[in-house]
Amino acid sequence: MRLSVVIPVYNAEKYIETCLNSIIPQLTEDDEIILINASSKDNSETICNKYVERNNNIKLYNIENGGPSVSRNAGIKHATGKYIIFIDGDDYIEKNYIETMLKNVKEKQLVICSYKMVKYENGEETIKRYSNKEEVLTSEDMIKVYEKELFSLVWNKIFEREIIVKNNILFNTKFYKGEDLLFNLEYMKYIERVKVIPDVLYNYIIKKTGVNKSYKEPIENRLKRTQLIYNGFMEITKKNNMDRVKINIIDMNFLHLRNYIKENNIHNPFEITKIFKKYTNLDYCLNNANDYEMLKPIKKLYDEKHITTMYLKNKFLIKKLRSKN
Repeated sequence: MRLSVVIPVYNAEKYIETCLNSIIPQLTEDDEIILINASSKDNSETICNKYVERNNNIKLYNIENGGPSVSRNAGIKHATGKYIIFIDGDDYIEKNYIETMLKNVKEKQLVICSYKMVKYENGEETIKRYSNKEEVLTSEDMIKVYEKELFSLVWNKIFEREIIVKNNILFNTKFYKGEDLLFNLEYMKYIERVKVIPDVLYNYIIKKTGVNKSYKEPIENRLKRTQLIYNGFMEITKKNNMDRVKINIIDMNFLHLRNYIKENNIHNPFEITKIFKKYTNLDYCLNNANDYEMLKPIKKLYDEKHITTMYLKNKFLIKKLRSKN
């Protein structure tokens, strides 16, 4: 089998036909589609069954809903292709996606394509691209690809199944967010290079429901995941990019704390300060945060003088660190 296309499906009745219709014309008899229906409550299963009946190379597996990670792991288990592509059931691909990805993939080489974010309500589009030309990179460059919002996803990549199976690489089912990035960081340990292509091949649909549904996650989980991401980047990153990794992780932690405080409607400055002191080294974070814009919502929301004063006092240090990267 040449290729396995793994598709998690959850309440995707509005989108799954568009998704499948964008994939099927690109497949050969040596390819397969693996649909993982996670106990959808709408007509997704019925629609999927119709496609299974009409296409010998489409298989449907019904499982309990445990989130995208559980579904993708089930897809890996049933896949038989040399390569694996992950596509969400509420997105769709361009007509040359599979041909282009297969043309560029080589042994121990990860291929990353550009993609388009499309707002379901109004069709507004935003393109995410690393460069306007093809580039072959190494693992130490992945923090730069991450900053362009291309590395933390799985559906804009093609993977070697043998590497995944041999090294028991699976999606972390403890997390509802960031699991793609952790999977990619683990996969990076076993490849030699990364080819990033400018072709816009994937369409990511922004909406309120589906595989990318919101989930209120405990703050401990968020920060634990950030630590795992940090460990993963540091394992594949050489010394000259380590500061860059640290800055991004600091930003990530700030974002988690800000969202946690907003979600829980915490407005008392003393409570906010307590949270920051409990979960971060506040002095270190404010000395090294590379994005003042991210601190603005915190300052505006809490009006916490201690945080603002510390930031302004260390503004020169922040600017200096930013200039290094």
